[in-house]
Amino acid sequence: MEALKRCKRYKWLKKQFQYCKSPLAYKDIDNSLERILFYVYSYTNINYIEFIDDKVLYNYIKTHRLNNFREINFVTAISDVKNYLLFIEANKELKEYKPEIDLSVKNFSLWMRL
Repeated sequence: MEALKRCKRYKWLKKQFQYCKSPLAYKDIDNSLERILFYVYSYTNINYIEFIDDKVLYNYIKTHRLNNFREINFVTAISDVKNYLLFIEANKELKEYKPEIDLSVKNFSLWMRL
């Protein structure tokens, strides 16, 4: 029963991460969304994309750092977060749920925590 719930949760999250795809232009965004979807599914109990906030996205980067960036490198992790923010901003229904994230060099406290 638990496996069935997990499968339904994954399908539900994946459905929320869908968007109108272009064959080549959005390949990077598609890959980024797929990685963030897997992170949200694996490391959180979130069922709705609206609940993905700045803490979840910062933890996404932190998780990859703790894994010594074995799966993806640092630049890709940052790009994934930026691509997710572009996806949210482009979606009219989700635009109001866009997390406020500062990935600039001036955000010294973020980089010290990582």
